[in-house]
Amino acid sequence: MKTNSLAVSWRVGTGLIVIALVVVAVLVTRDSPVGAQTAATEEASTPQTMTAVVEQEPQGPTAASEGLTMVPEDELSPMAKSCLATLDERLRAKGVPVLGVSTRVGDEGDARVVTENTDTADELPVVVVRIPLAAINDPDYIFTIKQIERQIAAMATAGAPIRIMGIVTVDEDSKQEQTFTMGLVSDMISAPEWKEPAQVEYTEAEASAKSIASEACAEAGLDLVSFGFSEDDLGRTLELSAVLGAGDSGNPGALVDAMESAVSGLNTESGAKIATVIVRVDDSAGSPVARATLDFGMTNSSFWLGPQYRGQTDMKPGILQ
Repeated sequence: MKTNSLAVSWRVGTGLIVIALVVVAVLVTRDSPVGAQTAATEEASTPQTMTAVVEQEPQGPTAASEGLTMVPEDELSPMAKSCLATLDERLRAKGVPVLGVSTRVGDEGDARVVTENTDTADELPVVVVRIPLAAINDPDYIFTIKQIERQIAAMATAGAPIRIMGIVTVDEDSKQEQTFTMGLVSDMISAPEWKEPAQVEYTEAEASAKSIASEACAEAGLDLVSFGFSEDDLGRTLELSAVLGAGDSGNPGALVDAMESAVSGLNTESGAKIATVIVRVDDSAGSPVARATLDFGMTNSSFWLGPQYRGQTDMKPGILQ
């Protein structure tokens, strides 16, 4: 077992705030060029991420005006200002509903986390992305969070001096804010091997990935509806959508396990450099059944299962339990 360092995350549910002080991330060792990967099962409406290094009393949401700016805008270096603007632009281009990107943390507890894990020499000690609360009340929220992490990791890998990242949700009606997650950017950066060129041409990797997706869906009793393949500076992404089989049968957890095993093998054996797998599974009526991200380059993966299935442990991926 291994834990990532630093993060504080809260859950909002039925009017109560629960602070997650210690969330252990299980490392699954795999025979791949990037070694181990952190996996966390996501059953509730918000993910468990990283591990807290500070203890603080649970706090309720704060008004938007109560956020604390860690570095005043007029004291930011030109590079730091450029980083904030570039991240904002990149997230919007990816469809993330960004309300703002700044160094303003959610509250004093967050400020203490930043202060204890950075020093005055850090050019950009913290970057906080604000998104609407509604964005995490949708099953696809795990893809929004993954996109934010990926873009920050990509910028950090390219040399942006970002030390800590955070995500804060904002209720656009009440303007109340809640820290969703906060963590060290160094925990999100891919292993050095991922900076090397892929050993397999894009078209060949795409064909292999499509074959894997089709076979994995059939193996799990699901029907493949769509397949996508893309590439960016963090590697290649495989995206698939599937529906439950006849009579709404099939197992999305088995699909995720099959995809993890097959893609890991493809990366190891041929150097395909597929960094991320995105999975959507719906029922015959189009209602969400499962959502998952598998990340072979960074340090975390996520899984969401519809509330009607959460008591069925066999519907969860074995690798994320």
